[in-house]
Amino acid sequence: MLSVSSSFIAEAARKHANWKRVFTIGASDYASNVTKWPSIERKWDDATARTVTIDLSNESQTFNFLANDPSLLHTSCSLQLGFTDMPSNHIRYSSVFSGTSHWVRTNVSMTYSYGRAPDSSFTATNLIDAGSYSTHLLRTAVNLGLSSGPGEYWTFSAYVKPSSNNRGILFATAAQSAWASASSARFYPSSGTVASTSSGAVSSIESAAGGWYRCRITTQPTETAGGFYPYFQLLDENNLGIYSGDGTSGVQIWGAQLERYNVHRTYIPTSAEAVDGTEMLTLFAGTIDAARYREASCSLTLIDKFRRLADKLIGTTTTPTNYTSSDYLVHDLTWYAMTSHAGLSSVKSSSNPDIDYTSFSSWTSVWSTDNVRLRASFTGQKVVEALKTISDLTQSAIFIEQDRLKFHRFSLADSTQLQLDPAIILDSELAFDDRELVNKYYVGAGYDATSGSFAMTCFAIDSDSVSRYGTREASLMEKTVWLTDSVSALNAAQRVVLSQSEIQGKHTVNSTLSGLHVTIGDCVLYVDSHMQFNDNFRVMGETIDMDSGKKTFSIDQSQYFNGFRLDYSALDSSDVLL
Repeated sequence: MLSVSSSFIAEAARKHANWKRVFTIGASDYASNVTKWPSIERKWDDATARTVTIDLSNESQTFNFLANDPSLLHTSCSLQLGFTDMPSNHIRYSSVFSGTSHWVRTNVSMTYSYGRAPDSSFTATNLIDAGSYSTHLLRTAVNLGLSSGPGEYWTFSAYVKPSSNNRGILFATAAQSAWASASSARFYPSSGTVASTSSGAVSSIESAAGGWYRCRITTQPTETAGGFYPYFQLLDENNLGIYSGDGTSGVQIWGAQLERYNVHRTYIPTSAEAVDGTEMLTLFAGTIDAARYREASCSLTLIDKFRRLADKLIGTTTTPTNYTSSDYLVHDLTWYAMTSHAGLSSVKSSSNPDIDYTSFSSWTSVWSTDNVRLRASFTGQKVVEALKTISDLTQSAIFIEQDRLKFHRFSLADSTQLQLDPAIILDSELAFDDRELVNKYYVGAGYDATSGSFAMTCFAIDSDSVSRYGTREASLMEKTVWLTDSVSALNAAQRVVLSQSEIQGKHTVNSTLSGLHVTIGDCVLYVDSHMQFNDNFRVMGETIDMDSGKKTFSIDQSQYFNGFRLDYSALDSSDVLL
């Protein structure tokens, strides 16, 4: 599953979600010029560079710069899709009121980590009045560059809890350009009541976990505001904002939030950066590969950065690049191909910009455990061909996701990330193909590049499948990258037979964007009452149509029930070494 917020998932599930598309060239967004958005397609075993074509209006000669200087065809570009109008929080350090310059105190003190907050963390703050006759307030400045027009709704909310002496608390929002006309509401958490609300504002108080209340005030500024000053002001038991404090009484506070909306929504914690309610996924990143002009329109073909996998060759026929002096673990040979030969980043951490190192590390642990070994001799093959061969030999998923190469070896069972059911399914198709059936599979091992022969050929067979369908044979006799021993070859043969010895249905499911965050390798619960399906499937491919806002899933069970680690005890008499 892609890394997105819970708000993103919730927004994606809404029937009328406010989705947004972005097309950037360099640092500029040209979404308003797009006349037809592309579809972005990915498959589980495809690491080839992707190309897409986007159609644009050139009425204003916006894209003539490419014709005037063709060298700009290599300018970086990206396609993003996401959602706007999600819960936002323009307040920084929304629950850290002390120890930061973002919150300014006036005649108050604070005790941080005073008690348990509504989320059960020990992060509540006790706001205490000073022992003087004065106002007692805590304020912050929000987004001083923020543009807010008259008539827009803004909601300021926070959680409060009684502390001592029945102190109340005033919530107020003052527009930067109209400090004197602040909108406010007065709350008393000791009784769970709203004491008063200023004219034109709307307020509410509702109970929350652990004796807390969530209070909010919603207002519509009557003039343009360059920012806001949300603030809390302590009140005495007589609803007075100027009073003699005792230095010990106050109210607990937690979870301040300011959002451009007419009610308060899910609390969004912040630290140094505010959350603006827009979250985007990068579906494609690369450069412009070609430009075509026709009258007042322009079409651009984009290619992702993994063209390097197809542009770079390993070795030549006269000077081969050999990895034959010893046996190599799968991940080591893969790493050499990607970094030494294709020029991808060799940073061995999650900051690697080209390789999803987290998934690569997990993939690495599989081969360290299974001890599968390879050798190779390259005589001018492309890097992408080497990766494809390694994928075939190991039945691994190697694909491009969010501008990085990702690696996955499917396990027996994963938890489902989405329910594909009539609520989000637009239409679906089920296909069976007898031609994909394989019940006897041969794998060569120990290839000798000098003699051009394999030291051994292993095969696995499913006798029950042969009885039902007849013998359906296939082989994998790779001479560029090969397995070095019979155990590894038997493992590879067994995997193929186990996943392909029965005719399995493949589903193509068109859905809304509810599953935008669900990706290749994830498991879904597919529900189709007409075809009587209610079972788990694995996502093997996906297409996102940026023009219509539709996502297509390719799902099947070939890699759901059948993932396994090599078990030497499972090598029975049906697996034969020739």
